Amino acid sequence: MPQAMSQPASRAMSREESASRVMSRLDGSHESASSEVADLNTAGSEDESFAASSEHPFQQHTTKPLIDEQLTKHATRLSTFVRALAGRCRSAAFADITLSVGGVDFPCHRLVLACSSEHFASMFQGDDAESISPPVCIKLSGTTSEAVDAVLRVVYFESTVQEVLAEEPRRLLQVIHLAGEWLLMDVLLACKEFVHNEIKDIGLLEEICIELPFDDKFKLLRETCHDRLQMLREVEEARRRNSDILSSMQAWHDDRTGKQVSGGRWPTGSSAHQWSAP
Repeated sequence: MPQAMSQPASRAMSREESASRVMSRLDGSHESASSEVADLNTAGSEDESFAASSEHPFQQHTTKPLIDEQLTKHATRLSTFVRALAGRCRSAAFADITLSVGGVDFPCHRLVLACSSEHFASMFQGDDAESISPPVCIKLSGTTSEAVDAVLRVVYFESTVQEVLAEEPRRLLQVIHLAGEWLLMDVLLACKEFVHNEIKDIGLLEEICIELPFDDKFKLLRETCHDRLQMLREVEEARRRNSDILSSMQAWHDDRTGKQVSGGRWPTGSSAHQWSAP
């Protein structure tokens, strides 16, 4: 069994629940996600990225009304299919390609990778397609097995981006880089939402801002990171100022109280040592 099959116990949730969450978000978030993808496509119109490419098969042959119609028409079958697809994640059954990184092998399915990623679609149908005919092992570099495992779980609908990042927020930068390399624009958008709503670690945001490439496909994410970082810094500064004010008020109160107490003592006898208690 491939080494990548082992999973942390904390991540043991049913695949049916994960698939149901994915399906429930397809209708509700479709229009907003499509709008943000359109913004990314405009920003990267002169780049050769996935966001600007008109050659992607899904963009080339599908329109938004048709997508909505297909989702509605095949909702029941699609739910079953998503659950079955999640069950194939890291499974050697029917696998026709292997991704290998750091000594860990991930059995995958070319069709799933190509339908999710223009990077793999181009690889499997380009000039070098014959050299990667199945079975084949593609060795990955510049990433980690943890990042590949996290992104593949998203690609196979086993988990959402929110779930894999919530498990380990510091995994965010690795997921961003891999999603950018594989041209997974929907994953980058989900990472942006996670940064905007969930990240509270100023140090992590500073690291992301430094490490993010100045590439059009990362533009929206980079702006979100900077905005979030500025907001958290302002909140931290406001808390510091409030703390200083409270400390000053407490010191003033203690000083006033001390003076009143000491001024309220009086002699109780003829001896100079006999004074009333404060």
